[in-house]
Amino acid sequence: MIDVRARRLAPRGAALLRALYDYAAFYGSMLVFALLCLSWSLLTLPLFALLPRRTAIAWGRYGIMAGFRLYSHWLALLGVYRLDVGALDTLRGAPPLILAPNHPSLIDAPLILARHPNLTCIMKSDLTGNLLFGPGARLARYVRKGWRFGMRPSLPITYRVRLGRRFAPCA
Repeated sequence: MIDVRARRLAPRGAALLRALYDYAAFYGSMLVFALLCLSWSLLTLPLFALLPRRTAIAWGRYGIMAGFRLYSHWLALLGVYRLDVGALDTLRGAPPLILAPNHPSLIDAPLILARHPNLTCIMKSDLTGNLLFGPGARLARYVRKGWRFGMRPSLPITYRVRLGRRFAPCA
């Protein structure tokens, strides 16, 4: 009788251990993400003031890529995510294009930024004031999307698109 009962409890124990591991891995990964972003932010504060604009953009974007790449390797090592980002690597050296992540889990933007050193990101203005993301985004000269509740655009809204040319990001 003890053998049968032990067999029934074993899957429950394994499931409980797996659930505990998943919680620890998830929240530990969030802590690692926050520490990576905070350490990069603290490093970028003096760099923003000291580096010339072009050098600051290059260092800022490379640092963001390196940090997010380190984080994606961390996630894969823990088994929290199974990542197949090989298709993003084929875009390196491609002509200019627009990648528009739809943020189903808020991890897509860091995974895209982790694969290329020279991407411009359009981000909510609230994030540029955030301690974790703001200093690095300012160093990389990411574009601030300054839409606020209650603002009305002047109508009609028009866009000018030129094929074959990159647009200069806003300062």
